[in-house]
Amino acid sequence: MLRHFDALWLGSEYEGLPNVVMEAMMCRVPVVATDIPGNRDLIVPGETGYLVPVGDRASFARHTNKLLDDADLALRLGEASQRRVLTEFSVEKMIDRHAALYRELLP
Repeated sequence: MLRHFDALWLGSEYEGLPNVVMEAMMCRVPVVATDIPGNRDLIVPGETGYLVPVGDRASFARHTNKLLDDADLALRLGEASQRRVLTEFSVEKMIDRHAALYRELLP
């Protein structure tokens, strides 16, 4: 269903690394989410989506309207989002980062 979304909102006050944001990004759906640690790891503001202060409903609406009014912008953000997930959050990248961490921690 995500492929049919014009945008995804995530208004959480706390997240780890939110799967729904990564899933939306893989489907090229622009994301508007709260500016909290897990979302900050995924979204590059203005490049792959938008981050807004927790509880700032007006910012959610403003950024979403921008996406709805500018199809080219929404497409660019969606494509950049998918590239980011593929390059920075792939299984291979996760394995490489874990292996690097273990090498760093082991004597």
